[in-house]
Amino acid sequence: MDQPPRAEQQLHRKLLAERYGPLDRLEAERFPTDVSAPEVAAGASEEQWRRQVREIAARYGWRLQYHTADSRRSDAGWPDEVFGHVGQRRTLFVEFKTDSGRIRPAQREWLAHLSDAGLEVAVWRPRDLHTVLRVLGPARQRATLPPTFRKAVRMSSPFAAELNRLHAEIDRLVTVHRLAARLARGLAGHLTDEPYRLADQLAGLLEGRLEPEDLGDERTTD
Repeated sequence: MDQPPRAEQQLHRKLLAERYGPLDRLEAERFPTDVSAPEVAAGASEEQWRRQVREIAARYGWRLQYHTADSRRSDAGWPDEVFGHVGQRRTLFVEFKTDSGRIRPAQREWLAHLSDAGLEVAVWRPRDLHTVLRVLGPARQRATLPPTFRKAVRMSSPFAAELNRLHAEIDRLVTVHRLAARLARGLAGHLTDEPYRLADQLAGLLEGRLEPEDLGDERTTD
């Protein structure tokens, strides 16, 4: 059978796009990337897990994606990611955690508020991959908070405020730690021989590649 003329093929694609939207989005919804195996997400860090879900969302046509790259100067508690699907007219707020990660009080307050306002809200961990696929994929399952989300122990205001303060201090120390590792790594690139070895060991400690016991008798004492 003869192939239809190129002009006819282009007209056909144009009519499909006008009726159903961008064809690349249609293809993404019909033929998403194969991520059905739970082991794909197993052991992922929070950032790795977030990036993986972004890729899945993009394949399913969630073109609108927002993430605050540096939240250190932002108010605490806002979800990690906001997804928008133009064709489905859906907006999804997601907090990402590792399988053992804890939800902080400010995060819990924002997530509960968004959910109570009637918006789609989720807390997704690597073990929730199948749920992620059902929410983002053709099943179009509505995102909801975990059943145990509102059963968390409520603390009095002073304790909650102190916990938030401690979390903020931990965040600051983690930021300082990462910056120190970056500076040590940069310093090592400009040194040679013994100074380089010491700077490399310092970077290794800060980056988690080395433990104090790995240095043996080279540790200094006051």
